[in-house]
Amino acid sequence: GNIYIGNTNVPRSITIATGDEGLTLTSFANVGTPLNGISVINNYLYNNSALKISSTSTTGLGGSNSTYLLKLDRSGANGNTGHNAYGVYSTVTNTNATSGTNIAGYFSASGATTANYGVQVGDITSTSTDDSAIKIGTGWDRDISFADSSAIIAVASGVGNTINFTDGTNTLCTITDQGTTGDLSCTGTISTTASVRLDQILA
Repeated sequence: GNIYIGNTNVPRSITIATGDEGLTLTSFANVGTPLNGISVINNYLYNNSALKISSTSTTGLGGSNSTYLLKLDRSGANGNTGHNAYGVYSTVTNTNATSGTNIAGYFSASGATTANYGVQVGDITSTSTDDSAIKIGTGWDRDISFADSSAIIAVASGVGNTINFTDGTNTLCTITDQGTTGDLSCTGTISTTASVRLDQILA
């Protein structure tokens, strides 16, 4: 059945269904005022979570089937220009008396026999000329920091596959997979402060 919550201006309902969706929250009207569908406020966090979702299910189907603890879908043609549409938006600006660390997003994956990915960015088809799988803003001391003492950056295996370094317009350097070796090509000068043997450079 339906449980109706709201007033005469902003009607809403909570639907407890018997089908695929167990609980549905619906907002029926657009009254021109920005409103949150669900707000969770907890000002007493000391060693707990404002919202926790967990599962110990072992009934996931095989093949190409997947299960999700949280799945977000957003689509539709926005009627206004210059609008930014987010799927997930997180900010943490806590201050600390003496020490502490703010982490806007933490991801960890382990236990799978095929592969574990901390973050996977999917494929897209786009006509835009400014698509980035990951875009990092300014002001960071380190834009990327590896804790591993032997970090690896991988490209799909195959002769001719490349890693390109660009400024957005010009290709500055390219590393090309040659099977068991890699070729480095840069459009400018390669310099070093260390002692380098010429035969090693030309080999």
